[in-house]
Amino acid sequence: IAALSEPGHAYNLVLLDLNMQPIHGLEVLKAIRRINRHIMVIITTAQEDDLMVKTCIREGANSYLVKPIRDKDVRNIGHFATEATKAEVRRMRFRVHT
Repeated sequence: IAALSEPGHAYNLVLLDLNMQPIHGLEVLKAIRRINRHIMVIITTAQEDDLMVKTCIREGANSYLVKPIRDKDVRNIGHFATEATKAEVRRMRFRVHT
């Protein structure tokens, strides 16, 4: 989380496991969203829990993947992150011109 706040470090994507110690991934997600609303956050977990999926999306996750993650999922993540980065660049350019 601290690295996201450091000047000069730009991140486009966070792959975040929910089941971490000593802090649960949902708490990390909330902390990330307090620092940066635009970074792409994709939750990964071995638990298929509809309530947790909805909670993570409501708290700002962009996507939710259940392990095991397949090659196709990784390709989709790359495409998703690339498109989101392009959209953010367009949004930044629009702000500069208005």
